[in-house]
Amino acid sequence: MKEIRFGTVLIGGSEAVGTLPEDALSWLEHFMEANEDFIVGDSTGVDLALQNYLNSQEYSGVTVYYSGEASRFNVGGWDAEQVAMRRGEAMTEDADCAFLIWDGESRGTGELIEELRRLGKPIFIYRTDLGRLRVVRRKASVNSDN
Repeated sequence: MKEIRFGTVLIGGSEAVGTLPEDALSWLEHFMEANEDFIVGDSTGVDLALQNYLNSQEYSGVTVYYSGEASRFNVGGWDAEQVAMRRGEAMTEDADCAFLIWDGESRGTGELIEELRRLGKPIFIYRTDLGRLRVVRRKASVNSDN
């Protein structure tokens, strides 16, 4: 069976979500099993929960992106990259795809999703408000209701 590779995966999500849903963890583990590199932010909520989980699994392929003077959170002591532009813009440019855990309301995560769609990058979105995963594989169009 051919191994599926995703490349560099942007992971993150809503600041209001502090724990990782079990269903979402199983999807994250698929990326881990493929030894993908992760880009994660340094915020509270999903970013911090993901960092804690990856550190507990001793996962090394992580880079933390931050836009301030220093990273707020870098639980695993991973490589960190300070970005001059908005952190989300740098993350979407450097990622090949994304896995996001979204409450359906977070404006920042919604903006990431729209930027990734504009760039035509695949997005795996776990919606905590719906309890399910959604995959977006195409660019947004003017008449799209996705």
